[in-house]
Amino acid sequence: PGMYDWTRPDQVLARFEQAGIQWFPVLSFGASGAENREPTSGSADIDRFAEFIHQAVSRYRERLPFWELWIEPPLSQDSDQIPDPDHQFAVLQVASQAAWRADPGVRLSMAVAVPVSATGRRSLERLFQHGALEHFDVLGYHYYRDSPPEQDLPAELALLRALMARYGTVKPVWITETGVSSGVPPDAA
Repeated sequence: PGMYDWTRPDQVLARFEQAGIQWFPVLSFGASGAENREPTSGSADIDRFAEFIHQAVSRYRERLPFWELWIEPPLSQDSDQIPDPDHQFAVLQVASQAAWRADPGVRLSMAVAVPVSATGRRSLERLFQHGALEHFDVLGYHYYRDSPPEQDLPAELALLRALMARYGTVKPVWITETGVSSGVPPDAA
């Protein structure tokens, strides 16, 4: 805790820069070897996460203008269990403030997993009700499917934009993760 080894990220960034690739790093919690890979409801864990973000963004502020905050609400779960929006918002708020304190010009993405189920909509809506839209610049759309993506993409983008409009400003949406199964869809047999 409190000690950071930047050797590997420095090497990766140098190689990307040599190849002309813009790196879009994800700020995630849980150092290797940590018991819990997500911030618990304890403020000490959230504070450690914020300190890591501040250190990382400070170190690379001249070289990395975009970062994704891994506050991904589990929007595709089938269960009715909604993550605690107070906790999710607390993590997002502390994380964004730490990044912007390190570099006021940095652009932050908040990740959203899709498909957006009813439970996911409620989860995201509660985050927006808390004021989440003030704590990121871009909505990072994590698009994964086991069927061709073209059929769902327009409706889901419209849903995400409508939710943002209802609670504040419509932010740009970037597809920051994606994948489509190469298997045969169940209804194709």
